[in-house]
Amino acid sequence: MTTTTATVLPDWEQMLDLGIRAAEILGPAPEPLEATITMLHSGFRRPQVFDVAFMRQWLDIDARTACTTLRIGLRFARIPDTRDEALRLLGPGCRDRGEDHFVKIANATREVGRTALWEAATCCDCGHPLLRYVSLPSGQDVRWSFFPDLL
Repeated sequence: MTTTTATVLPDWEQMLDLGIRAAEILGPAPEPLEATITMLHSGFRRPQVFDVAFMRQWLDIDARTACTTLRIGLRFARIPDTRDEALRLLGPGCRDRGEDHFVKIANATREVGRTALWEAATCCDCGHPLLRYVSLPSGQDVRWSFFPDLL
C-alpha cells in the first residue's frame, strides 16, 4: 500500500472502518487504536485536526481559521471560538481525568444486525475522537481512544 499524506479533516467513515478492524484485534483493552490501525493500513495518517503539534502551530499563525477548521472537523457548532478554547480541546481529555467521554451524536455509525452499533465520534466535553461499540439490548458500551495523546 502506498503512503498517503495526512488530510486536515477526518474522514469519519474511514476512521470508523479502520477503528472497527483495530478494536476487533485489540478486544476491550484500553489501548488506543492508532498503532493497530497503522499496522493494518500503512497508508493511514492521523488527520491534522488531531495532530496536536500541527494545530498548536496553526493556532499561533491563524487562530480564526484553525478554530473554524476544528469546529468543522470535530463537528462542533460553537466551540472552539478562541485560541484558548482550541488549546483546551487539544490538551488532556476526559479519560486523562478518569472520567468517561460523553457522546450525543456520532460522526459515523454502523449497525450490527439489531444487536449492536459501532460509532466513531467526538466527546462533547473534551472534543477527543473515540470509537464506541454499543450493545443495543443492554445499552452497555466499550470505548477506545483513537490516539494515545488524545485520551
